[in-house]
Amino acid sequence: MTRQLAAVAAEADRPNMIFVHRDADREGPTARRTEIAVAAAENSVLEPVVPVIPVRHLEAWLLLSEGEIRRAVGRPRGSVPLSLPSLREIEEKDCKTILRRALVEAGETSGRRRQKASTDAAFSAYRKVLLERLDIDGPVRELPSWRALEADIRTAVSRLMSA
Repeated sequence: MTRQLAAVAAEADRPNMIFVHRDADREGPTARRTEIAVAAAENSVLEPVVPVIPVRHLEAWLLLSEGEIRRAVGRPRGSVPLSLPSLREIEEKDCKTILRRALVEAGETSGRRRQKASTDAAFSAYRKVLLERLDIDGPVRELPSWRALEADIRTAVSRLMSA
């Protein structure tokens, strides 16, 4: 992250705002915010830096729509139970593992097709589709990590407007 911020700071045509994504993982969101702020200060980044910090994994935001998971794998009418966590408990779970399992289950395949669906490449492709389809006005707005992101964006925009 420090290297990327240094590269942005060195550009002649600098952006108005910088978004830095870091999963909170075990360190927690507060430690990640500090890490991002320190890296920005060390690299003399003057633009507003918006931390994008899902509580554990970005995949927490993608587990909120069973229908989108089924559509991403091409089985919108699938019926296999996906056992997704509730909105209330989602940020406490290992969402990357849960999403990986849910995508394979939602595909309702077996044998080689199931094996192919469980590869890292397939997971990355499905995750990209889910990110593109994320309903930013949907249930994700109930998650504390999403509300923090929205607040950080508002703060950064206010800072830009007052400059």
